[in-house]
Amino acid sequence: DLCSSTIIWFEGASAPNRSFEAGVMTPWPASCRLLSRGATLLATIWTFALAAGFSATTSFTKFRCDQTPPLPPSQRSRRRRPSTPPLPAVSGSAASIDAPVERRDDDGDDEVAVVALTREDGKNAKLLRALLSHPRIGDAIPVDLEEIPCIAHADGPDSDMLGPALSGKGGFGAFDYVAVTSPEAARVLAAAWEAAGRPDLGEVVAVGKATEEALLREGIRVGFVPSKATAKTLVEELPESGDATMEGRLTTLLYPASAKAKKTLEQGLEERGFVVTRLDTYDTIPATWTPEKKNKADLVRVACFASPSAITGWLQNLEDTEGGRRGNTIAAACIGETSAQMCRDMGWDEGNIFYPEKPGVDGWAEAVADALEAVAARGEV
Repeated sequence: DLCSSTIIWFEGASAPNRSFEAGVMTPWPASCRLLSRGATLLATIWTFALAAGFSATTSFTKFRCDQTPPLPPSQRSRRRRPSTPPLPAVSGSAASIDAPVERRDDDGDDEVAVVALTREDGKNAKLLRALLSHPRIGDAIPVDLEEIPCIAHADGPDSDMLGPALSGKGGFGAFDYVAVTSPEAARVLAAAWEAAGRPDLGEVVAVGKATEEALLREGIRVGFVPSKATAKTLVEELPESGDATMEGRLTTLLYPASAKAKKTLEQGLEERGFVVTRLDTYDTIPATWTPEKKNKADLVRVACFASPSAITGWLQNLEDTEGGRRGNTIAAACIGETSAQMCRDMGWDEGNIFYPEKPGVDGWAEAVADALEAVAARGEV
C-alpha cells in the first residue's frame, strides 16, 4: 500500500485538554477541541484522497478525551506519564508520599533495587522528588525507595553561646561574616537569631544552594555563595570584608558548626588572616534503627549519603544487626566528594562510590542513577 494511517476521533465536551503523540499522553492546551475539528477535516480530506485512487489502509479509533488511548503491545510495559513526576517505576515507604505504582517485569516477577534515603526523618523529600522525576531511574529495573535515617541531631556544647554571639553580648563583638555550612546549621542559626530578637547579622555566607534556600526560608538574607558547595572553595573565594579593610583591621567571621565538622573552614580562613570564632552549636548522632529498618537495610543495594555522619550511622547500625553483612559492600551514592572520601576511608571499593563533581541534589540524583545502572549491570538485582 502507498500509505496507512490511524485516525483518532475525540468526543466529550467536558473532556480535559490533552493531546496524544506517538502513543504517549502529554498535556497540551486546548488540544481536544483543535484535534476534534482536525479529525473531522482529516476524514473529509481522506475521503477525497481515496476517491482519487490512493491505496491505503485506514483504521478509526474512537475514545473519550478523559480516557487513555490504547498502546501497541510492544510499548505497554514501558509506559510513562510525562507529567511531573513520572512515578510508575517506583515503590516503597519513602515514595508513598506521591502514591507511585509498582512496575513488574513482563514475566510477572519482581526485581526491585532497594535504595536507602539516609537523611534524618523529614529531610529526604528533596532528594525523593529528584529521584522520582529522573529519566534514568526505573528504566533498567524498578526501584524501591526507603527512608532509613542514619543520623539524628542534638544540641552541641556551644549551643547556649550562639544567641549572645549574634547579639554582641557575653564578650562577643560584631562579626563581618556569619558562615553557614548546612541546612541544619541554618535551622539552628535561625532559631537562635529569632530568640535573640533578630539582631543585625552582618553578611551571611552559605556554603551552597541548599543552605542558601534554607536560610531564605527562615527570612535570613544571604550575601555570598561560593561557586562550589565545599568548605575548601568557600575558603578560597570568600573576599575580605570591605569594612575591615577600610578600618585597618582583620576580617571577623562567626562559624556556628556541627561538633563533628572538620576544621577545613576555620583553619583555611585563619591562614588567610581571618579571625574565626567557631561555636559547636549542634551535634549529629547515629539514629537508632527499629528491627524493621534493620531488616530493610539488609536488602539495600544503593545507599544515599549526604554527610560523613550518615555513613558512620549506617555502618554502626549494620554492625549491630545479627548476621548482617558489612555495610560497605553496597553502592554508595554521595552528595559530594566529602562523603565520597569518607566512604573510601571506611573501606568502600572505588567502583562502588558514585558522586557528582559539583555537590547538589540534582547531581546527587545522577549519582544514584549511575549506581543503579552499575548494580543492574553486575546482576546484583
